[in-house]
Amino acid sequence: MREFKDGVGRIEGWLERPPFRLSPDSLSGVQEKIGDFLTSHRSTLLNTALSGAGHVVAVLTTLVLGLFSAVFFIHSGDRQWAWFQEQLPASVRDRVGTGGRAAWRTFTGYTHGIVLVAAVNAVLVGVALRILGVPLAVPLALLEFLAAFVPLIGSPIALAIAAVVALAAKGPLVAGIVIALIVVIGQIEGHLLHPSS
Repeated sequence: MREFKDGVGRIEGWLERPPFRLSPDSLSGVQEKIGDFLTSHRSTLLNTALSGAGHVVAVLTTLVLGLFSAVFFIHSGDRQWAWFQEQLPASVRDRVGTGGRAAWRTFTGYTHGIVLVAAVNAVLVGVALRILGVPLAVPLALLEFLAAFVPLIGSPIALAIAAVVALAAKGPLVAGIVIALIVVIGQIEGHLLHPSS
């Protein structure tokens, strides 16, 4: 809570200086207003958090089921595929087998590529945030790794969160550098890691 108040205080100070020059009166009591809002809406926020916890449990259950299925398919996927092909008419087994192998090669190639892109993005973000002295560099790098699996928008959203953390902790200059990092990582991703054919 203290770090939150310190971050809000830094943002207030930044908004009072050029180029914004907001008057201190317009920013007075922002922390108190936020505290009052949290106090007066505590039950609503708690209900929302509990509802969100239910969604988190559903997501975690889905992830566990997906992990179980993945281990099961990796362990005996070849036997399952052979069984599936035996259920087909003999005239189509070869064609289905060829198509299945091509689909598997495509899927594994895509998976290897996206994991490589996510890892490179996370390393770049983690190193840059550590050099800039932004707090929570490792969790933000992990967020970047996970967000990179969402095409087009995942990485910029994760870096926008990092920019907000940098703004609250280090000020507008470091936040601007993090925003520039969004562009640089986008260029590296688009032109080096998976350029269009």
